[in-house]
Amino acid sequence: MGGALDGRITAGPSPDASAPFLAAYQRSLEGTYAVRAEFTRRLDSQATLTSEALVAQRPPDSIRRQFGGITGTISGSIITCATEVGGTFHCAPGGDAPAFADTVRQSVDTMTSYFAVTPEAPALYRAVRYGDDCFELIQNRPSAVLPYGSQARFCFDEATGAVRLLIEKLEGSIDTFEATEIRSSVSPQDFSLNEDNAFATRTTPVPSDSTDSNDSNDTTAPNDTRPSADPTTTTTTATTATTEASAAAPDANSAGSAHAGDPSDGSSLPHTL
Repeated sequence: MGGALDGRITAGPSPDASAPFLAAYQRSLEGTYAVRAEFTRRLDSQATLTSEALVAQRPPDSIRRQFGGITGTISGSIITCATEVGGTFHCAPGGDAPAFADTVRQSVDTMTSYFAVTPEAPALYRAVRYGDDCFELIQNRPSAVLPYGSQARFCFDEATGAVRLLIEKLEGSIDTFEATEIRSSVSPQDFSLNEDNAFATRTTPVPSDSTDSNDSNDTTAPNDTRPSADPTTTTTTATTATTEASAAAPDANSAGSAHAGDPSDGSSLPHTL
């Protein structure tokens, strides 16, 4: 999942937007908000996995619901809940969570390292700004490990700082996290640990006449609009998954890619998203 070695990548001239991106990224880790979103993983085979997602954050508490599970930190304890093979929803005892300030600092330091230039190598990613609140991270040199794939687009909500859109071009798939509702306040219900089937995994098999058309590095969302304040409720119906799609399903501790310890994907809150 981290990415693939690709020696074809060449860096092009562009304004360096890493500093404003890092500032927006840190703000997203420290804000208070609740984001309802749709996560989609589209494989190169055209099979897809989708799940509604909820990211609620009220530092130091944070929680993420996705793919039938819950991860996060509540009252100083690490929370991990999952739906087991037999269909039973279970929350395992968690250990003590690290200090919130330490988690934020580690996440920001890790992200900052991706833009670091050394005598041995240029930065792993370069950041380009699009408008006031969107940034594109573009692979800048060959690497066998790409935390955000070869290209990723982050868009941040102006009012709350939350990530409202994250599109990542990963090896074998494109992952999209797109907000449908963003609130600047959170409620006790947002931090409930009860099972909620609205956040279950939904799968779509490979179309019988599909061809692999995932040959573009463009991560621009076809409808990159700001989320509605009163989104329509999505009705979810699970279909039979292909073996390939099932094997590629991320867990609730992921925004889709291999992000460890980042409050936006659900681990601390998450490491993205």
